This record gives sequence, C-alpha cells and structure tokens, in this order.
Amino acid sequence: MTGGIITIREGEGNGVLLFFEKLRDRIRTFLENQMESPTRDVLKALIIGEQGTIPDTIREQFASLGLTHLLSISGLHVSIFALVSYLFFMSLFRLYYKPLLYINAFKVSVFLSIFPVLCYCFIAGFNIPTLRSAIMVVCYLIALLLGRREDLLHTLFVAAFVTLICIPTSLFDISFQLSFSAVLSIIVLAPQWQSLRSGKAPDPFEKKNPFLEKCRRYFLDSLLASATAILGTAPLVAVSFHYFSFAGFITNIIMIPIVTFFIVPLALVATLILFISQSLSALLYAGAGMLTDMCLNCISVWSRMPWGEIKLSTPHLWEIGAFYLLVTGFSFCLKRKLLKYYLAAVCSFVLLEAALYLCTQQGTGTVQVTFLDVGAGDAALIEFPGHHTMLIDGGGFMDESIDIGETVIAPVLYYRGIKRIDFLVLSHPHKDHAGGLPYIAERFGVKELWMNGERGFFESYKRLMTAAHKNGITQLIYSHGSSPRVIDGVRIDFLSPLKRITGFSSDQAETNNNSLVMKFTFGKIRFLFPGDILQETEQMLIEAKAPLSATIIKVPHHGGLSSGSEEFIKNVSPEVAVFSSRSYGTLTLPRPEVLSLYRQAGARIYQTDRHGAVRVETDGKTYQVFPYKK
Repeated sequence: MTGGIITIREGEGNGVLLFFEKLRDRIRTFLENQMESPTRDVLKALIIGEQGTIPDTIREQFASLGLTHLLSISGLHVSIFALVSYLFFMSLFRLYYKPLLYINAFKVSVFLSIFPVLCYCFIAGFNIPTLRSAIMVVCYLIALLLGRREDLLHTLFVAAFVTLICIPTSLFDISFQLSFSAVLSIIVLAPQWQSLRSGKAPDPFEKKNPFLEKCRRYFLDSLLASATAILGTAPLVAVSFHYFSFAGFITNIIMIPIVTFFIVPLALVATLILFISQSLSALLYAGAGMLTDMCLNCISVWSRMPWGEIKLSTPHLWEIGAFYLLVTGFSFCLKRKLLKYYLAAVCSFVLLEAALYLCTQQGTGTVQVTFLDVGAGDAALIEFPGHHTMLIDGGGFMDESIDIGETVIAPVLYYRGIKRIDFLVLSHPHKDHAGGLPYIAERFGVKELWMNGERGFFESYKRLMTAAHKNGITQLIYSHGSSPRVIDGVRIDFLSPLKRITGFSSDQAETNNNSLVMKFTFGKIRFLFPGDILQETEQMLIEAKAPLSATIIKVPHHGGLSSGSEEFIKNVSPEVAVFSSRSYGTLTLPRPEVLSLYRQAGARIYQTDRHGAVRVETDGKTYQVFPYKK
C-alpha cells in the first residue's frame, strides 16, 4: 500500500496500454535519474504529459507571462511531431523512388504520419489535453488527405465536434475553451490583419537582404499570431484566472520556437534513442535540459518585472461581448474607412469602464458582510462604506490539502471586483481559520494583519507569517485592552482575549478560548464575531460585563455543544444567527441543541452548509439578509 492506494492486481489489463505504460515508466525513471528539479519536471510534462511535479513557483511564473500552454502537450507539440513524421516518410520515398510511380507520396506520408502521432499520444498518457490535441491534428491530416488544405475553419469545427462526441464534458473545460478560441482567433483574425499590413505593393527596385527579410517576416507573423491568440482568449483568461498578460505578446514569440522547434524535438529524439543507446540518449537529454534551464532562468527574470501582467476582476457578460465585437471589428472598420466610428466605439467602451471603476472606488455607503461557505471553517468578508475591505479568517482543512484561499475566497473577491484586502484578521491559529489566509496575503496587497497574539505551528500559519514579512504587512495584536478602531464610520471594539496572549499553546480548547472577539457597530446595527470561544470564555465575558448585544452574530465554534450557552445567547440577543459549519465524519454541526437555543431566543437561522454564502447589507438603520440559496 502506497499513499493510501492498495494495489490489487499488478500487471493485468490491456496489453497495448501496459506496453506503453512500461515505456512511460522507463522514460520517467531515466529522467529522474539524469536531471534535477525543476528541469526534469518540465521535460516530463513535455514528453509524457505529467505536470504534477512542476513546482507552484514555476507554474506561477509561466502564468504571469502567458506561457502556461507550454507546460502541457498541446496541439502545437503534436503538430511538430506530425511534421517530423511526415518529413521522415517523405525522405524514405526520396531514397526509394520507385513507389512514386504508383502512389501519391504526399498523401501516403500524411496517412502514415497518423500512426506515429497516435503512438506519441499513448506515450504522453493520452490524457484529455493530449487526446484533444491528437483529434485536432488527425482531423487536419485527414483534411490534407481529402484535399481540403485551406479549409482550416471547417477542420477546426470538425475537430471540436469530434472532441465533444468523445468527451462531452470538454465543453466546460477551460483548456478546451482556450485551445479552440486561440486557434479560431488565429484562423479568423490573423489573415485579416495580415492583409492590412501587406496592403502596400512592394518596390521591385528595392534591394533587400533575403535572410533579414525572412527574419522580419517571421517576427511580424509570429507577433500577429501571438496577438490574435492572446486577444481571442483574453476574456476567458480574465474569467478563469483574473489577469491579462502584456508580456505574453513578446514572450510567446521568443519561447514558442525554442520549446517547439528545439527542446521538444530534441527530447523526443532522445526518448526514441533511449531504447537503443542510453549514453547517446543522456547526451541529447542533457542538451534539452540545458535549453530548458536557459528558458526557466529567462522566465524567472521576466516574471519579476512589473509590466508582466495586470490583475482583473471577473468581467460581466456585456463586457466580454463588447470586447469581442471591438477586436473582430478592427479589420472590418479599417478596410471600409470607418476608423473614426471604430475609435469612437473604443473610446466609449474605455470611458464606460473608467466610470464604472470610479463608481466602485467611491464605495456604496453601506456595510456588506458576507459569510463565505468554506466548509467546516470560518471566513467572513466585510466591505466598508468607504471601499475598505476586511477578511476575518480564511477557512481551511485539517490536512491542508486544498488551498481555500485560492479555490474559494479569491474567486469570490474577483467576482466582487475586489483586488485588495486592507485588513486581514486571524481570530486564532487553527487550520480551519488560517488555511486560506496565506494565499490572500501573498496576492491581495494586504496592509494590516490582525491577530490575538498566539502563534501557530502548522504549515499555513508559517506561510502566512512569511507572506506578512515578505510583503511588509503590518502585524497588530489586539485584546480586551486595545483601543477601538474606526474604519469608514464603523466602530470596532475588541472584547477578548481578556489578557494579552503570547507564545504557543498545545491545548486546542485554550486556543479556541483565546479567540479574538470583535464587535462591529454601524449606526444601530451591530455584528459580533466571537471566533471559536467556548462556554468558559462566554461566561468570563458575561462576568466582565462586555457589551455583547448584537443584531447579527457569527455563532461561535461552528455551533458545537461546547459553545453557545443559554445565558450567552440571552446577553447577545441576536436577530440573526449565522452558522459557518459543515458536518464531517461522525461530527454533526451545527448541533440541534444549539440551533434550538438560538431559535428560542428569536433569532433567524442561516447556515452556510444549507444556504451557501450569506450576505448581510446595512445602511446603519436597517439591514437585509441575502442567502445564496433560498
């Protein structure tokens, strides 16, 4: 048993698949023995389609430069392999020319190239991206056999149709959407824009250097293809990844030829020779590794430049439609002397976007508190009247296997148009509260980190502290004696911990009781965030005559039996009680007994496991509750 997986029957199954899997194992083992990470990880991704070992830092660097597609076996890589196969078969026919009297060498070479492509895809694992690439390339090869070389648009649609027949769920796969939208953009836009560039008749008496002319033409054509692909996929990238890469226009021109014409062919030849001569294969792999190292070094430097990318909020449907209309209308308007109308449309779009941005920067004049559904943990987003933002806790799992900050919280922030969190709050250092905070601290320009003073000893806490030091985030410790804070007219009182906390605590209950308890007051409406305090601290707050009364309460400790005493609920006297919880294992949360106590106190009950995210909006006089699910 390895990693929780039990091997039941080894070496059984389809003989062909087992044969290719043995080849993959041999390639994988050879690379791991010959090279160091991350070079071997990138080459494994390019040859056998395994991306799982690529470090996150490398992925982020590629993403910031618009080069993520180079880390997977794409249609371009498969196309290069098909081209090499075609040239190989054509070379054979040139050596043995007699068959040319009876057959069409071109069509036979194209037909024979299909089989090496399929073998390559088997070696690459035949995962969904590889299968999709194989379908696209095979469809194009069949189009060549049918004499439809120029009919690229129909070929693309046939490839998309076949892909969806084989894998219907691909329609909702972002890699499928990006692949076909990029190719479609190049097919539709590149010829139109190229005709604008080549509209001027060449001067027959002008002497030009043939080599320089080829280089110039290659650069311009590559820039054109890169630009159309980036613009064609920009809205989809903004929706899924929330950035736009300016650097991609240039980095693709530089990196695509190096990867596809040098690294990939060299690595593929080394892979084929591996089964004949390991020493020669190691030499070729070393050459591919040297080029890969060079690329990784360049990408590492370029990704640190401030001009690489800009962060974007999730665009609205009308913005996506307007963007595509403007991009596709560019060549149409220039050809028909409609430039002034096109410029007017572009200016109108830019001014409208600027006006919307300025409106959001002014704030809404209301307080919006969104209790996020992060499973069994806690996370609450607060948007203040003057556009400041705060995130209280960030959810998380006990095994820290999923980054809640990346998968849940960040998409919500982008959807809400939030690209900066001013105040990050960790009520207490437990994994179900701290798990998603590091990702936010690393990427959302946090100014202040509020804590209760207790330190944690788990990975996400260490990562949070590292991000705070690296990004210059001010760390503030609050407790009962701390002065209130006022943010955009909202008063924040710190009710607990009742004494200043320092150091570690190995006792779970003590850490819960040390939670930072905060009360937010905006006009007549009050919010209470008690963290995970237990009945012991609840009683201490009552005895200390803390101002517990609140309109809305985030129920302490997820509605467990160890919190929420009847006396505490009576002192709070909430109108709305929000339970951020979800049952797991044999533990049922929230507990029915606690739910009953809050109902008896007259509170309306909302649960993130049933209602999803729960948003409360108030102008200081009245409030409204908007559950995601009714």
